[in-house]
Amino acid sequence: MTNPIPRLTGAIHVYGGDFYATERSEWDPGSLCEAPYDVQKTLHIFEEAKQIYARQ
Repeated sequence: MTNPIPRLTGAIHVYGGDFYATERSEWDPGSLCEAPYDVQKTLHIFEEAKQIYARQ
């Protein structure tokens, strides 16, 4: 998800089963290319968002 406004935005996604064991893909917001889902990249993005939120 790309946020077009300068405020934090959230989304809820509901999955059944083992989230980490199921093969998934993600879309790069810049290139619009599909790639395998990268758990570590996502965790890094979440950590950056927490730090931004803490500074507000």
